[in-house]
Amino acid sequence: ISDYAFWMCTELKNVVLPASVSYISDLAFKDCRGINAYFVDPDNPNYSSIDGCIYSKDSKKLFKVPEIKESCLLPEGLKCVGSRAFCDCTKLKELRLPDQLSEIEDFAFYGCWQLEGINLPKKIMSIGKYAFAGCSGIETLELSGTVEVISAHDFDNCTAIKNLVIPAAVQ
Repeated sequence: ISDYAFWMCTELKNVVLPASVSYISDLAFKDCRGINAYFVDPDNPNYSSIDGCIYSKDSKKLFKVPEIKESCLLPEGLKCVGSRAFCDCTKLKELRLPDQLSEIEDFAFYGCWQLEGINLPKKIMSIGKYAFAGCSGIETLELSGTVEVISAHDFDNCTAIKNLVIPAAVQ
């Protein structure tokens, strides 16, 4: 499913993905603010759905969360929050990231302006560009000692940040 395939389909409520879907662009459902849940056919060899969100088949990578979500319980084995996974989830206020998470890709939390609290697990090694841009509700952010890369514009317009801890390992 290509970039912007369903862009701004604001009346779309539920998305059912068949076993034949082999690729979903991170922009395929951009600005579809009415989606309540994504459902993936259990026979799909590439994707799965948990709690209305799209994951890799092995649940180690999160691809897409409905923009309407206020909270999200992420599986413990999650290793990667994919590009734009939480992008424009403007109702999301708090999120607990699993301890095994090691990568946050580009634009992962872009525009989550109500997000107030987020824990960054100690195993995080890289944070993609614009990952938290527009998260204007975050006040405190502590990056663990394993973070090696902070990318361009990661925290643009995070106007509420008062406390920021950057580890010595950052390049």
